[in-house]
Amino acid sequence: VVPKRSGMLKGTSGPVAELQRLAK
Repeated sequence: VVPKRSGMLKGTSGPVAELQRLAK
């Protein structure tokens, strides 16, 4: 359940994606 902006981050499927999502 990630925004389109995090779509690219979703590829990493790592903790970074979580931090980025929380940062938003």
